[in-house]
Amino acid sequence: VDRFTKNSDWESYKTYFMKLAGTSHWTEKTKASRLVSALGENLAVWLGDLPDDATFSQMISKLDQINGSEFVRREAKNKLVSMKRLDSESIAIYADKCRQTANRAYPHYSEMDREEHALGAFLEGLNTDDNFRGQMKAKQFKTLREAVSYGSNLDHVLKEEKMARKQKYLSRAVDIHVSESESDSEDCDISDIRRSISKTGKTLLKLDRKLNTNQYKK
Repeated sequence: VDRFTKNSDWESYKTYFMKLAGTSHWTEKTKASRLVSALGENLAVWLGDLPDDATFSQMISKLDQINGSEFVRREAKNKLVSMKRLDSESIAIYADKCRQTANRAYPHYSEMDREEHALGAFLEGLNTDDNFRGQMKAKQFKTLREAVSYGSNLDHVLKEEKMARKQKYLSRAVDIHVSESESDSEDCDISDIRRSISKTGKTLLKLDRKLNTNQYKK
């Protein structure tokens, strides 16, 4: 009997196996024995939670459940390579989506292999600023959980730094306009001053971000 590996298509293999079993007139017990041999080292991955005396029908049902349809796997694979983290998404939620998609895309792979695919998609889809993305890719993460832990902390730190810079430049903008208003003999509309302060602060913040990004790239 040909071996069934993680690269095999389950539906095609099942058709082959059932045809061989029919022409060979195997009993249900023989079918179960031959299927176990065909699974080889992957037996524990696919049928590990079944009892040792599981019937052939139980094995087939379990493999049907794990492998799903070719269409579902293909759709999940396409989704996995195009995963992108949304701006409103936390690191943990994004990682969980990558893991679930990898499980659907590669149901007959080992948990370690599925985790590796999920981790790769996770890192590729970090569509955040260059600083965050660069620091994440520079790390050699062994597991997705490790990447999530480090990424969540880094994300929090960078957001705190961004907020601090924003407050600093808004304060600087206020000082600039206070100085200008003191030298201006005409009365100014308070709403105009607020809009001008906000615009100046944002401009300074963008300049600072650009300088930091260029420095990081170097």
